[in-house]
Amino acid sequence: SVKKDRGYITATEWRIDGGGAKDRPIDAPFRRLPFHCCAISFLPFASAVCAPDGTVMDISHAVPYVLKHKKHPVLGTALELKDLIQLKWHKNSDGAYECPVLNKTFTDSTRICAIKTTGNVYCMEAIEELCIKAKNWKDLLTDESFKRSDILTLQDPLKLDSRTLDTFDHVKRGVQVRNLVRKNGDDDGNINKSHVSEDMRRVLDSLGSEAAAEIGARGGSSAQAAAQAALEAAKAKDTATKRAQGIEVKDPTDNSHLLRAPAYVAPADMVKFKPGSHTWNTSEESDKLDTRTEKEKAKRHAEMAKYLVPLKTKVNEMRTTGHSAMGFTSTYMDAHTKNHRAEEVVWTNPKKKAYLRLHTNMGDLNIELHCESAPRTCENFITLAEKGYYDGVKFHRSIKNFMLQGGDPTGTGRGGHCIWGEKFNDEFQGNHHRHVDRGVLSMANSGKNTNGSQFFITYKPTPHLDNKHTVFGRVVGGMETLQRIEDVPTDAMDRPTQTVKITSCTVFANPYTELRLAEEKAEREAEEAKAKAEAMKNGGAHTGKFWSDPATALAQASQRAAPVSSTATGVGKYVAATVVNTSAPLAKKPKQSGGFSNFDSW
Repeated sequence: SVKKDRGYITATEWRIDGGGAKDRPIDAPFRRLPFHCCAISFLPFASAVCAPDGTVMDISHAVPYVLKHKKHPVLGTALELKDLIQLKWHKNSDGAYECPVLNKTFTDSTRICAIKTTGNVYCMEAIEELCIKAKNWKDLLTDESFKRSDILTLQDPLKLDSRTLDTFDHVKRGVQVRNLVRKNGDDDGNINKSHVSEDMRRVLDSLGSEAAAEIGARGGSSAQAAAQAALEAAKAKDTATKRAQGIEVKDPTDNSHLLRAPAYVAPADMVKFKPGSHTWNTSEESDKLDTRTEKEKAKRHAEMAKYLVPLKTKVNEMRTTGHSAMGFTSTYMDAHTKNHRAEEVVWTNPKKKAYLRLHTNMGDLNIELHCESAPRTCENFITLAEKGYYDGVKFHRSIKNFMLQGGDPTGTGRGGHCIWGEKFNDEFQGNHHRHVDRGVLSMANSGKNTNGSQFFITYKPTPHLDNKHTVFGRVVGGMETLQRIEDVPTDAMDRPTQTVKITSCTVFANPYTELRLAEEKAEREAEEAKAKAEAMKNGGAHTGKFWSDPATALAQASQRAAPVSSTATGVGKYVAATVVNTSAPLAKKPKQSGGFSNFDSW
């Protein structure tokens, strides 16, 4: 290397690696830069900017440092003036920095972030709860769109080394940073103007001058105003260069997006109110929107009508709907003076596995479904397959060494419904199956509890998808078919260039149908037994008594057969006379003595 070939070392190498390091304490105390201080001057900033990695600096120190050294003051990597991002911090009434949304005061233990496109500073909790989890990728103050990559971390309390002063590049190299800002009569901070553009040279000439003082009179110090002008000039030059290359660049001062009407929301995601019940809105626009919503909903239900399965319910005698209590305790709820029993959904939970075959134009795939672990997901999949929902549906996404996705009739990746309507919940609890092998069958979704009809088959183990997608089956036959599908080339959108689709489905074993037939048979037998018991109770009284008491039955029969005496008069004329037993009474047996009254034989 060059370092080994030369016969000397530089001053920096001597100070960092060699004996020069002895002129400072070997075990330097741990010093951490506060979040409100500049990474160059170590002083509280007045107008903050940050680098793309989130390092915060004061603009009056950052601009001269970058112009002179062309380096990142902390990392030591290349850095240009156009890469700096101006930040917008917010203070509370006490003068402390805080999150403008949650009003949470920033401390050294707060995770602070900023949005690159707008420069607004928030706590990470606000971004996670209101943007990431809600899938609302818009700035919370300006409503301007941004991406996940635009979130910059300014302070992470779990990463202490990122703000340790001894690791900063300009500290290691011993760069003088106190004389960067020019004062009246001083030089330009040892900046080599021969390597600076004409625009930057004019900006440097204005540092500390009367022009800068006039700029500073409008707000801030003269050095800060001149640095602000330098940053704006660099940004403008970069924007002009990109536009000359045909790259569209949005004007940061353009707020036209705030004047545009909100985008049309999908009908399934809209909250509809009945006019007059909870809200009152009779405008024509709302009526038109409601009409379109109802038409879209009716069209969607008409398309899914032949695939929908009605839910089986039963009345729970131990629970009520609670409407009476809610109406009694809340003025918002309608009044109910009578309790109604709660109606619960009865699910089918088989203990056996299901088997089916997907016939594709590339070959067959034999599928085993884990009905005992994911009963709702398996019932939805096998019912759709049995009803022909997947017939002719393409696999719209294939990523080599990752997975194959299909099940969307629209072929866009945004369609598909379940057999119960729109979406159903994930099944992670009690499901021990994971994405640990090739050929695992799992549900595709767009977030938590958004399962429809789309599914995917893994090409390799994908443990990062565990507890995010429900595993409900696996491929047990046709791995060569899966390999042929994986080998099909794809375009930039991961769509196979050759059509890969499901032609038909064959179901071999459906435990849901078996349980349903068994329940119907049991109900039918119970009804027959009940009807037979009712018939015996109503029409078989005499027969039952005959076999239980034959003597009484014969006596009653003889009485019914006896002729009615015509000689009787008065009440009971037509009642048969009781048969009198005329047989002679039995003779009384003589009582025998005990044998102890006569003693003749003694």
